Amino acid sequence: MIYAGIQHDATDQTTGAPAAFHVVGTYTVDLRSKLTIAVILAFFNQDTYTAKKNPLFQTTATIKAVPPREMDPVSWIYEHLVQTAEGDANSNNIFANAVLIDAEV
Repeated sequence: MIYAGIQHDATDQTTGAPAAFHVVGTYTVDLRSKLTIAVILAFFNQDTYTAKKNPLFQTTATIKAVPPREMDPVSWIYEHLVQTAEGDANSNNIFANAVLIDAEV
């Protein structure tokens, strides 16, 4: 599955700006350390992203795994961002249980 982004209400801690649509801006895969680091850009909504407006803020996510070779790495990152670890009620994953938005292909 290919995703356009993540639908999730968030607020910038510095400015208080609300954002509801989040996309992977850049990512790095470290094969040796088995880490994936993604910069997530936050937009007011999907329309502002589609209109090529600037993001309101960004956050960095670290995933302790790497995407499999046969899968689109950005879709893999999105899927990992919305997962919650079983039994991990104190997870600091702000995108846990957020909604993935399918890309219109």
